[in-house]
Amino acid sequence: MNKLRTFSAALALLVASPLFAALSRTSKHERTLPLGMAGTLTIRTQIGSVEVVGVDEGGVRVTAIKTVTAQNPDKEKEKAILAEVDRMVELQDKVSPDGRNALVQTYAPNSMRGRGWKVEVRYVVWMPRTADLRVETQDAQQIRVVNMIGNVAVKNFSGTIVLERVTGVTMAESSNGGIVYMPQQRLGGNVTLKTINGNIEAIIPEGIGFQWNAEALAGDFRTTVTGVRGRVAGSGFRGSVNTPSGPTLTTATVTGNIFLLRSGTQAASAKSLRQIIPAAPQPPTPNASHPDAALAGRRDMTQQFVQGHLEFATSIGDITISELRGDAVLSTGAGEVRLGTVTGSCRVTSLGGPLELGDVFGVLEARTKAGDITVQAARSGGVLQTGGGIVRVVYIGAPMVVTSAGGDIIIRQAAAPVSADTRSGDIAITVDPSSRAQRIGARTAKGNVVLFLPPRFGADVDITVLTDDANAANLIESSFGALTVQKEQVAGGKTRLHASGKINGGGERIELFAEGGGVQIKTQPVPGR
Repeated sequence: MNKLRTFSAALALLVASPLFAALSRTSKHERTLPLGMAGTLTIRTQIGSVEVVGVDEGGVRVTAIKTVTAQNPDKEKEKAILAEVDRMVELQDKVSPDGRNALVQTYAPNSMRGRGWKVEVRYVVWMPRTADLRVETQDAQQIRVVNMIGNVAVKNFSGTIVLERVTGVTMAESSNGGIVYMPQQRLGGNVTLKTINGNIEAIIPEGIGFQWNAEALAGDFRTTVTGVRGRVAGSGFRGSVNTPSGPTLTTATVTGNIFLLRSGTQAASAKSLRQIIPAAPQPPTPNASHPDAALAGRRDMTQQFVQGHLEFATSIGDITISELRGDAVLSTGAGEVRLGTVTGSCRVTSLGGPLELGDVFGVLEARTKAGDITVQAARSGGVLQTGGGIVRVVYIGAPMVVTSAGGDIIIRQAAAPVSADTRSGDIAITVDPSSRAQRIGARTAKGNVVLFLPPRFGADVDITVLTDDANAANLIESSFGALTVQKEQVAGGKTRLHASGKINGGGERIELFAEGGGVQIKTQPVPGR
């Protein structure tokens, strides 16, 4: 691991009034790293912004601008303070022995927090446009990637993600920021854009074709493109743009809106797909005894209203029910399940397809081997499980277990104990504002955990973070005061951070685990449901 060499430094001094003084120090760092045209560059930073430009040459050129600002510093200790901050906030890099992987990262320890210092690092990076890029940040004001045809993966907690002339396989994920995607030519591979509390804008040139899947749990999907075909169902859209085949653009947001815009048009002129595309006709429910049903091998169910207990199973087919007054036992070997209100208990199984469930009053048990799960309300709790997909729940009223073999888990209002577990993805849980204590468990084997708690919530906290970075020290954050943090090296060359403590005097146990990411506990009062 090498520190980036400092080529120049410029000092900026006091601003504002006699009652307020700020000391600022800015330094510029430059570095050139070897990387082949088919290599992989990873950028990790907690603070500042990142801009990456793809070029037609090998190697990586890095320019980093580090700015440290302090309020009312002790003038007598000015030089010592600046030297300490520069020493503690390191810009690091390393290259694998075979030259195929390069890492650029910022190291800023937790001990920097609470000292009245503000630190920002702005990265500008030039890299081979055919190489792969991974950007992992926490609080970046903006991440901008330009002119790349290799695979691009960007994850950010807050701030905007902008992708311009990025045409390879692309994934961009944000918790509290918007995403802007402008391929300007074509989609050279599948593109996934996901955010929890932001808007998504995909700006495409006239005439390019692709498949489009959109999910807007609390918002809308709008477009200025004329060649959109498909079906709107609940909070989702499945269809195509200008062609029945091609790569897939997947866009998903929980609280924001999704815009698919033709180049040169504005979001203000976009129309809702609910207005453009007429509601799909409801096919009659096939009779299982009819010979045509057996020959077709497909059996769908579409009902507006069902009174009483319902059991239905099909080897291939979709299930759509607007309102069911009673208990439900539903299964499909391959297909989608969409339910509105269910007044009783509900057990839903799919061997391959998404589950979209509305307001369920009884105990809910929903499982799919491959597909997203979306639930408006699980008032009596239950179990949600997917073999590969995102799980989104708006409201939980009783204890619930949520698991995914590969995807994010997002719970917007938990008024009861929650256990959430994913093998790969972020977990975001917001506790009901009226809750004062409840048990919460969250575990991700590859991602971040973010927990939003009411200000008066009481808990005993136990947090574990497992990382490949031996110098990591700032991967655990809490807005409720200091936690006792221990650091140790464990098997496999990994570093384990363990934090424990009490929130507001203690209460039910909160257990959080993250590998390959970080854990944040934040104060965020939210309006009642």
